[in-house]
Amino acid sequence: MHHLRSVVAISLALFVGACSGSDGGSPTGTGGAGGNSSTGGSAGKASTGGSGGSSQVVFTDLPGKIRFINFVSDGTTGVNLDLYWGISIARSERVATVEYGEITEYLTPRHADSPVLKADEARFFLVPEGDVSGSPTSFLVQDDPQFTADTVLTIAMAGSKNLSGNALAVGVQTFDEAELSTPPPGMAHVFGWSSAFQQIDGGNFVLVGADGLCNPDRGDSGGANLGTPALIPEGSTGLSLFDANTDPPCDTGTMPVTESVEAGHSYVLLGQAETHDLDARRAVLLELGTEN
Repeated sequence: MHHLRSVVAISLALFVGACSGSDGGSPTGTGGAGGNSSTGGSAGKASTGGSGGSSQVVFTDLPGKIRFINFVSDGTTGVNLDLYWGISIARSERVATVEYGEITEYLTPRHADSPVLKADEARFFLVPEGDVSGSPTSFLVQDDPQFTADTVLTIAMAGSKNLSGNALAVGVQTFDEAELSTPPPGMAHVFGWSSAFQQIDGGNFVLVGADGLCNPDRGDSGGANLGTPALIPEGSTGLSLFDANTDPPCDTGTMPVTESVEAGHSYVLLGQAETHDLDARRAVLLELGTEN
């Protein structure tokens, strides 16, 4: 359904404030080729040859799964992002370029043998495609979640307003799919995620609805760090993110999606917008919990 475009790691040296050592926080060298990572607990070593010395990082697979949603726009166009495992580009394993609008397949998390990471943590970060400037602002997203065999994470990203300047800023939400609750009989849980709409005047307050179902009942907290879901009957079609403050209600919103929902399943209706215009809004239905 969605595919990663593999890329080959390149040699470079970058400043990252989170790293420390004899180089004064500016680690040198680079990671090896990444791809979708190896399996079966295998280890990969990243050797380096950047300015100021060299370093080696050993990567090992962790249990669990993680995927990424790139709905990051600068307001005029979508932004491709380079995804890495590791604590810095200088000490990293480059995975792929996640193109704008892409929802990746589930990936195997990779642990770097860095003293700043616990044994069950995998640190990832994303920078604009091709950005090797070393500027701290190039690290748009970074985190080091812990993983167990039951961990299934989705990292959803969209552009957000930068209150400190004009540089690109990214809002992030982690969906913890292992924490999903069970919908009531005959119903599906459908969450809404509309962070990509937050900078669209008159279009940033939307609710989940469907054909003939403008204001569905809400379920109890559905877990997964997604708030409360809409209760949508089995087989419902025409799901949309409707504007909440229109008269009549649900008069405008995104174009309906074509997929129907299945009872007992959980979904998130994702808002996507490549520009900050009302007519750029669209919805993408993503099923959750399929890999648990």
